[in-house]
Amino acid sequence: MMRRIRRKRPTTYFVNSMSDLFHESVPDEWIDKVFAVMALTPQHTYQCLTKRSARMRRYIDDALGRVIAGTNGDWPGWPLPNVWLGVSTERQKEADERIPDLLATPAAVRFISAEPLLGPIDLERVGTLDGIRAAMPEVIEREERGKAKTGAGSICGAQIDAVGSSGSSITFFQTPDHMGGFTAASPRQWPRLDWVIVGGESGPGARPMHPDWARSLRDQCAAAGVPFFFKQWGEWEPATEDRGHADGSMDRSGARWVHLDGLMNGPSWHRADHRSDTSPFAMMRVGKKAAGRLLDGVEHNAMPEAVR
Repeated sequence: MMRRIRRKRPTTYFVNSMSDLFHESVPDEWIDKVFAVMALTPQHTYQCLTKRSARMRRYIDDALGRVIAGTNGDWPGWPLPNVWLGVSTERQKEADERIPDLLATPAAVRFISAEPLLGPIDLERVGTLDGIRAAMPEVIEREERGKAKTGAGSICGAQIDAVGSSGSSITFFQTPDHMGGFTAASPRQWPRLDWVIVGGESGPGARPMHPDWARSLRDQCAAAGVPFFFKQWGEWEPATEDRGHADGSMDRSGARWVHLDGLMNGPSWHRADHRSDTSPFAMMRVGKKAAGRLLDGVEHNAMPEAVR
């Protein structure tokens, strides 16, 4: 760490690339030291990625409280402008669980890493009522109080648009009676994602990524003006005429058919097995290097600008 403190040239560091800074086994005191180093080196950019979004949110809330109370005078304020916070989102389930925590956490830059991407993700409809309540209790409580006062019904669900073009907003699903319901958007604009990273899985047991999962996230980001970074295909790439066949007759070893819902079939897949609503796609295992990182022939390297 002393080398980082002395280094003057601005450098980007991926913090704990082989572990998780907010893992349950990491004590707060150790995390304090990491953030102290990041605070003392504002010339560098630090990217912190976690699967423990709830602990990250609680830790940052506590740290912010200490800064406000003046008990941690070494920190120049929060959020630290050189610290980017992100969560792993492999599928919609993980996105629903972790993105509300991320959006509720003060940060200069918020990002998600959909790597490995193992299923479709809709960033315009993220979260559940219970998950948003845990991350943003005051938001749900305020909305419920308002509905109770006006007799407008009760809230039966909530979702977040995490990439809204003017900032994310929460949509509340309300049920005025037992016969039907309606929706109402929160008038307040909430923080949105600043960066989306997408990539396939690598390693011996790597699972293929359906191309439409990556395309969908690319298109969602493009529509909202959110930087999109396609890191890699991983071990698998879309089948082409010279690397197997995408017409149902493929029989090369190592080939798999991937459905939009994540179900995989081996090379013995037949047309009779086809379910039209899941759009199976043929993927070939060619290795990470050969698969490359072109999505529809384009390299996507967009990143948010460093905050200084």
